[in-house]
Amino acid sequence: MRLLDLLLETLYPKRCIICRELLDYGTKAYTCSKCAENADYAGNVDYIAEAEKACGDRVYFDECHSVFYYDYVKSAIEHFKFRNYKNDAVPLAEYMNRYGRDNDIFKNIDVIIPVPVHEKRLKERGFNHAGELAKIIADENNIFYEENVLVRVKNTKPQYTLSYEERKGNIEGAFEVRDKDKISGKRVMLVDDIFTTGGTVNECAKMLKMSGAVYVSVFELSCSSALKKENE
Repeated sequence: MRLLDLLLETLYPKRCIICRELLDYGTKAYTCSKCAENADYAGNVDYIAEAEKACGDRVYFDECHSVFYYDYVKSAIEHFKFRNYKNDAVPLAEYMNRYGRDNDIFKNIDVIIPVPVHEKRLKERGFNHAGELAKIIADENNIFYEENVLVRVKNTKPQYTLSYEERKGNIEGAFEVRDKDKISGKRVMLVDDIFTTGGTVNECAKMLKMSGAVYVSVFELSCSSALKKENE
């Protein structure tokens, strides 16, 4: 290891992205051995069926993939998303990249777009967590990345906190496409951190399809652990 690397690791010791325990000096791993052994990968979830149950409307995305169940990465997502550790995007996106390559989900994707956050929330956090993940994924797989094509124009409440009746009204009209030429005729991958009910990504996919996207794939870092219980 170079002297500078050793100095940096001494000042800022590397921690497990999942449990925050200190990792051994020089390790290239992002997780400790215990977390690696107990990784809770998302199983055989029918995301389209879940979205149909939650939205009670047409499902506009064509496929969806998640890497982990949420409970496994909950602390990592909270650390990244709410404590403003922007660099956490690097290891988290690496897990998404590994999954994507292993399952060949990047094939024929023309452009990657993050689920956008509202301007007010963006100012509070300083960055769009989904955007940070999406940028790395796009760069590592040589796919075009577009950040400002899909925008959130309505500051919505989290879907999981609402009743069935409230969800549709909450998310309806929340997104707009600003530059249709960048997605018209394209196969789009929509990136986010958690698939809970499917309402948010479905509304995003609806706007993308209405603006000319021919295929929308959803790629999530995690999905609700409740879906694990339903599909066991």
